[in-house]
Amino acid sequence: MSLSLDTEKVISVLGSLLMQNGLEELTMEFCELTAQDMEPIAEYLNRQKSKLRRLRLACNKIGSDGAFFLLRSMSTGGQVDLLDISQNAIGSHGGEWVAKYVSSCRMLHKLYLNNNNIGADAINKILLSIKKRCKLEFLSLYGNHFNSCTAIIIRRLLNAEVVLQSELDISYTYDESLQDYRVVPWR
Repeated sequence: MSLSLDTEKVISVLGSLLMQNGLEELTMEFCELTAQDMEPIAEYLNRQKSKLRRLRLACNKIGSDGAFFLLRSMSTGGQVDLLDISQNAIGSHGGEWVAKYVSSCRMLHKLYLNNNNIGADAINKILLSIKKRCKLEFLSLYGNHFNSCTAIIIRRLLNAEVVLQSELDISYTYDESLQDYRVVPWR
């Protein structure tokens, strides 16, 4: 059985839940949420008294704009420590928004970005933003696009102990046939 709500109903339900200000965890996966549906959540995250800590929005359709709304609001005042926006087709543009705002999300500890069709250049920007002051304990990137630069960045981050291997779901290896480094899954 599948339930489909139009955007106005989703916004109404979300608004009602959020404004009660007792909500600590919100899981809305496989709900076909769009970027427009992220606006009331983002507005709530900007509030000083927001109690929302875990936000699981995997397998929706928020796209790059939805990622922008969420990460921007989290960077200015959100208390979210877990954000899962896997399988939301945020693409490279959304990945760039993540790279821009993730280091400012002071409370964010776990970020899941699996299978979002994020290009290698945007993934590299996200990884390089970890060098900045960031409290991420786990970053999930598997299922996106990587290149040899991605592998080299991961290698440098791990060797410098900026991140530990247990904090990433990808790693690197040297491929003799390519004569270069490449990204491999780490589970």
